[in-house]
Amino acid sequence: MQAGSSPSGSHRIGRVVAYTTIVVLAAAVAFVWLLLSLPAAHPAAGEVSPDDLALRALFARTTAVMFVAGVMGACLYNFRGLSKHSASGDYHVNYDLSYFLRPLAGGISGLIVFFLLLGGAMTLNVGTQEGNLAWATLLGRMPYIAFSLLAGYGSHEFMLKLKDLADSLFALKDKEE
Repeated sequence: MQAGSSPSGSHRIGRVVAYTTIVVLAAAVAFVWLLLSLPAAHPAAGEVSPDDLALRALFARTTAVMFVAGVMGACLYNFRGLSKHSASGDYHVNYDLSYFLRPLAGGISGLIVFFLLLGGAMTLNVGTQEGNLAWATLLGRMPYIAFSLLAGYGSHEFMLKLKDLADSLFALKDKEE
């Protein structure tokens, strides 16, 4: 019998499945609630100043949507991995920590990709943009949400790319003396 395929191994995979299911259901509820609480269109330019409290609250709720989208993407990856390990019978308890932490890593990855896109470090050109406030409309948020879901799903690969980016941006040049 393979390691992790014993009754205790199947019990452990059951715990991870239950955890991931609860997290994704909570994330889905939060996602729908947050999307419904956001306005579909941005207020007219004269109604909102950049330092307006309403704009700050809108931005905070939008970042929460990106975090939750990343969590949902990570949970989708968890389900994929769990079904694969369950089918092949090779789940091992050493995988537990990875499965428990992936939703958090996915949420953070979703936030990071949102900020990279918003800040211009990564470019995103879709349809008509309303200047720097494209994220403030329902349609303007959709590409950011899609990238956050993808970053959550591939959070491990995303973090490896971030490391490559950080290495290239902050690498010290070899000093020749």
